[in-house]
Amino acid sequence: VLHKQTAPIVGADIVELHPGRDVGDVTAILAAKLVRELGALIDRNGTPQTA
Repeated sequence: VLHKQTAPIVGADIVELHPGRDVGDVTAILAAKLVRELGALIDRNGTPQTA
């Protein structure tokens, strides 16, 4: 889904990551991947210009 995103990203956050309940660090790994992918999209597409 993120690879097909063409509109500028205006914001993102990771919500409810609880390391104590994350068996095998699966959720933490996914959260890190999402942050990396969003960063790459922002770099590729640029940030929106303010008026």
